[in-house]
Amino acid sequence: MNEFSLKKQYNEFIVHRDWPNALAVIQKILATRLEPLITLYIKQGIVFLKMRRYREAKKSLRNALTIEERSFEIIVAKLATEYDECVVKHLWNEALTIIDIAIEIHPNPTTRLHRKRGMVLVKTGDYQRALHVLQKVEEKEPSPELSNLITKLEKKVRKQAASSDTVFEKEVQQVVKRDIKDPQLVEQESISRLLVVEDETHFDPQSFHKGVNVLRKDFAHYNLLSILGKGGMGEVYKAYDTKLDRMVALKIISAVDESSTRIERFLREAKATAKLRHPNIIAVYNSGKFENHYYFAMDYIDGASLKNYILQNSPKIMDIVRLMIQIAEAIQFAHDNAIIHRDIKPANIMITQYNVPKVMDFGLAKVLHDTENLSKTGETMGTPAYMSPEQVYGQKMDLRTDIYSLGATLYQAITHRPPFQGENHLNIMYQVVNKDAIPPRTLNPDIPVEIEAICLKCLEKKPQRRYQNVQTFIRDLHNYQQHLPISARPLTVFIQLRKFALRHRTIIAASLLVVISFFCAGIIATVQWWRAEEQARIAQREKLQKEQNYLAASIRLAKIALTKANQAAQNGSWRESGAFSGIALDVVKQFNDPSTHLLRTQSHSFIRQALHSENLLWEIFYSQPPLYALDFSPTGDLLATVTKSHRLCLWDTSTTLLKKQVAAHKDDIYQVKFSPLFNMIATCSADGTIKIWDRDLKMLASFVGHNGIVRDIDFHHSGKKLASASWDGTIKVWDTTTFSLLYTIKVPHTKMYCVSFHNNDLITGDQDGHITIWNGKKKYAQLTGHLAGINNIDIHEDFVVSSSADSTVRVWNIKERQQICVLGKHKDKVYNAIFSDDGKFVFSVSRDRTAKVWEFATKKLRRTIDAHTGSVYNVAYNAKNKSFATTSIDETIKIWSNENTSPQKYHLHSDKVYCIDFDENSNRFASCSRDRTIQLWGQDKATLEGHSGTVFSVTFSPSGRWLASTSSDNSLKIWDSKSAQLFTELPCQQQLSPSRFLNKEQDIALVQNNDLQQWNIAKKHFIKTIVKDVGSLFAFNNSNDYIISATGPTLRIIHLPTNKQVHKHYAADIAYLCFHPRKNVIAISLQNNEIHVFDIENTAKVVILKNLFTVATAMVFHAKYDVLVTGNAALIYIWNIKTQKQMQILSGHKDQVSHLRFIKGDILVSGSWDNSIYLWPFVNNTNYFSFRRDFTAQHIQRQLHKQPQKITEKLFGLRVTDNFTIEQQ
Repeated sequence: MNEFSLKKQYNEFIVHRDWPNALAVIQKILATRLEPLITLYIKQGIVFLKMRRYREAKKSLRNALTIEERSFEIIVAKLATEYDECVVKHLWNEALTIIDIAIEIHPNPTTRLHRKRGMVLVKTGDYQRALHVLQKVEEKEPSPELSNLITKLEKKVRKQAASSDTVFEKEVQQVVKRDIKDPQLVEQESISRLLVVEDETHFDPQSFHKGVNVLRKDFAHYNLLSILGKGGMGEVYKAYDTKLDRMVALKIISAVDESSTRIERFLREAKATAKLRHPNIIAVYNSGKFENHYYFAMDYIDGASLKNYILQNSPKIMDIVRLMIQIAEAIQFAHDNAIIHRDIKPANIMITQYNVPKVMDFGLAKVLHDTENLSKTGETMGTPAYMSPEQVYGQKMDLRTDIYSLGATLYQAITHRPPFQGENHLNIMYQVVNKDAIPPRTLNPDIPVEIEAICLKCLEKKPQRRYQNVQTFIRDLHNYQQHLPISARPLTVFIQLRKFALRHRTIIAASLLVVISFFCAGIIATVQWWRAEEQARIAQREKLQKEQNYLAASIRLAKIALTKANQAAQNGSWRESGAFSGIALDVVKQFNDPSTHLLRTQSHSFIRQALHSENLLWEIFYSQPPLYALDFSPTGDLLATVTKSHRLCLWDTSTTLLKKQVAAHKDDIYQVKFSPLFNMIATCSADGTIKIWDRDLKMLASFVGHNGIVRDIDFHHSGKKLASASWDGTIKVWDTTTFSLLYTIKVPHTKMYCVSFHNNDLITGDQDGHITIWNGKKKYAQLTGHLAGINNIDIHEDFVVSSSADSTVRVWNIKERQQICVLGKHKDKVYNAIFSDDGKFVFSVSRDRTAKVWEFATKKLRRTIDAHTGSVYNVAYNAKNKSFATTSIDETIKIWSNENTSPQKYHLHSDKVYCIDFDENSNRFASCSRDRTIQLWGQDKATLEGHSGTVFSVTFSPSGRWLASTSSDNSLKIWDSKSAQLFTELPCQQQLSPSRFLNKEQDIALVQNNDLQQWNIAKKHFIKTIVKDVGSLFAFNNSNDYIISATGPTLRIIHLPTNKQVHKHYAADIAYLCFHPRKNVIAISLQNNEIHVFDIENTAKVVILKNLFTVATAMVFHAKYDVLVTGNAALIYIWNIKTQKQMQILSGHKDQVSHLRFIKGDILVSGSWDNSIYLWPFVNNTNYFSFRRDFTAQHIQRQLHKQPQKITEKLFGLRVTDNFTIEQQ
């Protein structure tokens, strides 16, 4: 299973809280290492926590820390989430266990963490342990409040007074009031606030609230899945929107426990966020009230906060600048809409999985010029470490407050810490007002001086010294990206130097002398360095020039090899074409230059086509030459062969593996035959015996009686009799049920070479070239014509095919007792000739090293195979998969496909072909071209002329009676396809997409005034507008209830019965579009070379096909298989949509493929700008190399990448010399 499938399974199990299965998936991922080990160990630890398997959880988290100590921050966040869920559900024991794990893995646990442990122990009722823990805390950090609590706790332990429980817990909460975010809810403090120094807590004494505590299965029409966080303005949950089928973030606040001011702030946050529609601001979907809780739903971001993103990824300065520009543009958009955020900080910025920032939490936002003011004078609101000084003072704030917070956020992004840190909020706020931030370059010298200047300008105490608007801040960041001057200059450095010089004049004077000395030495060193650098640059230029020359020479050599490959392919010499293509691929394999991409693609295409055209299925290699015999089982799943060592072998044709073998005879084996009933196998040998075997190669019988070599055997069609022919001049017929001899035919003074049953008669061939027909022991007839001995005969119905040492293959009619024809000749002896099971083909093999395939009906040679390097002795046919096997002295047995996969080529036009359509009613094609003509071809041919411009499209009506054509002459013509006469003409602007017949062929859809309109054909009358502004690219689905159209990068999906429209926008313009013929599935080709495939009822689930070097200018779906065919430049790609991988590349066209169409399911029609039309036989094969089974498909793919020349030499048995000539391997 691949990485994508495993991750998808894991996410589904997590959503459904199926922890055991989620854990099993993680184990699989760990085994395959598809993700970093840190991530996997953390995921494993959290799942163990969910399953309450704490020991394993602790072990996994420790493993993560062992690999990378910085992963502690991530672990803290994960533990915090689990702790919060336990607290919300009042699972105090589980919460205590999580704190214990945190203490164990923490490198230096804080006293605050131990104090929190004591408080949770109180919640569990374990007062004794709570007392022990809090006493240790007091020893390290004594305080009056804690001492008072311990005293009361001691009394509690002694008295165990149940009546004081409630008062006791309230006093516990008062002790920790100063350390946690919400003094009224101890249990809701996130554990992450205790493990790390927290600098991002809202400091708003007026905004403390009671917990909503609404985590349950359903809330309004949302399913609450988990808590994402808590803040001063409510709680945020991950939720599933059951109405709109999507994940959202749901922010909730109680309407009962909260003040009216806080509720008003909550509602204003929703309004402010909803008002801002920006790609870098989180979107609000809706808001409402449910069971005394106000809520609003936002976009759920599957990512991390900016702070965690920085810790996890350590991005480069340029990446941080890119993020800050997007964040600042979002804030500028808010300012343009009169809204100040007032709480910008890393925790309020989420980074999506695509590295896009999203600003959120407008809970403290203020609308400029708003008469309502929810903040009181002097009230401090925000996060101290990111507040501006005027924010700390509670003074009037303007847009420049957000600029300060942007600078503080940039400061943390580049230094990994906030501008100011302290033990508490008051200390931090004091520093904000009275101290200057440490210059970033002091903390990290690698920070560019320009970024430091931009950051410090934002952090100026006085607003008038900061950037006066966000746009200026953005402009400086853009200038830094483009290496242009910025407005913020680091002047403070020179000021500090001047002050230091005035205080230390003597030291400066002495230092100047030292500096001057070093300066002079530096000049000398610089000159020497410059000379060395210049020599290095010269050497680098020479090296680069040599590499460029080598690349250019390699490209020229590859082009020569591809030219040779193309010439060989056009001549039908596919083995030579494949060998030359291997050379071209080998020459450019080491280069990753874009100029070599097309050469590699063309080389792969020729190699694939050569393999496919050669039709070699697999080979059996022997360490010694095989002899004459081989035969397929009646079911086609077994192949029987023999070896020089007198062994009988059985091969599995589906796996190409040797199943069984046995030592069969004491001398050479001349023939092997399967019984028609598939219950026996017979062999005959030079040792004079015939042996009968079962399918497990256990011997059933041995026939002895011949006094010489037994040359041939044949089973009767009933399987009950077996005939044998021997060089002793006898024919014997055996009973295979009793394993006894039935009778013997003696022919003196000759050797019998072959024998075959025809019904109940026998047909024999001898060394004198005679074919004899026997009825029992009586000679019935004799046929003559061969000039030398007959090596083999085969029978189909009343026809006999014979092969002879006179180099001919002849066909005879048994009933008429005469020769029909000499089918053909080889250059040397013909050893065997057989019929295919259906009698359509004759296969012959010869000592001239070739095998030939003949079409019996036409008596024409269909194919010659010259892949063997020695005499070809025997041939056998497998009807199951239409293949045939040949055996040779070259130590191989090869199995070949007999299916024809070569395309048919048509040149009907004198210029570019634009469109093709097929009428299944009459089996006729229509094609159109820039030559202004329409060609009707197939059963009847006709040329339609009448357009004065390029004809862009042709369409048959469903009945085939009418043919519609559109042209650049702004007309749509309707033709009578039977008479080939013009019927009528309608106005139509230049339309690239084919038209559609409507209303039982009475109407037609066409484009006029940029609208898709419906016109009556007979009356030439406009009926209605179907779609406005449809553009030149559009397509109907099969049922005519959907239309898709494209204009630039925008796709429109229109449901015609309801006129409902969906718009999708892409990153590039749309080049082509099409519908699936049976489903509402769409394929979109984009100018960025991508292809998107999706169902219009689920537009979010998109399959993207990539790795293309050119734009797809034509596409078509296969109606039956999950296959998409695309035309890219002159090549045709066949894709498996499910696997998103290329199945096949078809080459043949010389220019851009302009149109593709499937006809009758198994024929692909392509039209091209090279004026040609090709008809390709379609084979649904998920791996185009799988038909070559002597090597696995994976091995071929791998070797074509590593050693293309070597693998092509093995595949095709040819070697290309240095002067581009061909040699046999």
